[in-house]
Amino acid sequence: MGMAAGPTLPGAPTDPSRRRGSRHRRRCRVGRSGHGPCPDHAMTDRHPLVWIAMVFIVGLVGAFLLPHLLVDDPTADLPVEDPAIVVAESPSTPPVARVLLSAIWGPASGYERVRPFIACIEEELAGPVQLVQRQTYAEANSRIASGDIDIALICTGATDDPEVRRQMDAPFRLRFDQGGVYRSVVIVRTSDLASDIEDLRGSSMAWVDIDSLTGFIAPHVELSRLGLDADTFFGPTTFTHGHDRSIRSVAQGLVRAAAVDEEVLARSSLADQVRVVWRSPPYPAPPVLTRRDRPDLVQALAAIADRPECFAGLGARGLVPAQWSDYDFLSGLLKETR
Repeated sequence: MGMAAGPTLPGAPTDPSRRRGSRHRRRCRVGRSGHGPCPDHAMTDRHPLVWIAMVFIVGLVGAFLLPHLLVDDPTADLPVEDPAIVVAESPSTPPVARVLLSAIWGPASGYERVRPFIACIEEELAGPVQLVQRQTYAEANSRIASGDIDIALICTGATDDPEVRRQMDAPFRLRFDQGGVYRSVVIVRTSDLASDIEDLRGSSMAWVDIDSLTGFIAPHVELSRLGLDADTFFGPTTFTHGHDRSIRSVAQGLVRAAAVDEEVLARSSLADQVRVVWRSPPYPAPPVLTRRDRPDLVQALAAIADRPECFAGLGARGLVPAQWSDYDFLSGLLKETR
């Protein structure tokens, strides 16, 4: 802040570079004719003690995997365009601009949130706009670097990419209630007894993305300054690829804690089910990037900068002027986590 989804997983893997393969269910068959005794391995011949052992094993496996799974994912059936992930159908006429939204939210909620912004851009450019999304922040930056993205809303934590800076200008950043800044927060369920990030040693933790400032980098910096290594401080961890997903994983008890964007949390329907145990210093809010060879896009953004209805879905009030130097601090933070 750190809109159609790829083959979005019901739960994000603990390592963002891993992908789960397909699962195959083995079933017992009596035979094609349907006659004859069930084979020795049939479930119907299991001894009661075997059943008890199987239930015990399943329980153990479930207890281990639960912190790594996010359920009720509403995006599993969204259409996919490879290599780009596009939420909306392509316009019937060529788009006047392609807008990329990084994985700040899950694809379904992200699409709904960015629609007012897209509508305002279409109004200013007098033509259709195509919306593009990637699964991770790094994939989003790679798409930007390819040169076919015209406007991009990316996380502050992804602004250190030289290829993105080469392709795009950063004329604006989002403006929230507290101005052009935002914070990272670490959350737990309201019933949790933790009072500070240091109380979470050994706990299961949800990160948003390794390039998310609020959902990964900022808490790592905080622990580093306390002389702690976040990679060994926490217990099982998972990458959710969406602040809303991380909030949901805590609210549903799938993980004990998560690091998220405070602005996303403030507007979450689950905000009353979690509470904040740590808050970062303020950082420059996420930038809105434009292609260097499209000055008309800067003019379009300037025209809507003070129209809060265009940014309400994003949790913002408008835009404030920005420049790439606003984000030079990030390289220093990244060094603290190495």
